[in-house]
Amino acid sequence: MGGYYGMGIIMPVLGTISVIFVIVFIYFIFEALLGHDSSHGNPSSGAAEDIVKERLAKGEITDEEYLRLIEKIRG
Repeated sequence: MGGYYGMGIIMPVLGTISVIFVIVFIYFIFEALLGHDSSHGNPSSGAAEDIVKERLAKGEITDEEYLRLIEKIRG
């Protein structure tokens, strides 16, 4: 019987599954706490667009330049 009091191979398998479950649970907890930015493509594009909007508002660039820069930022 392998010394597991009649449980045979079940106890090591359940132990392994339990360890995997705990690791996955901890992973999801960290994911939820840390969070992630929804824009996976280019995380700095939002900041760049904000700068271009500010420059347009200040009158440093024209509407055409604004559209060209936004298109270039978004790729």
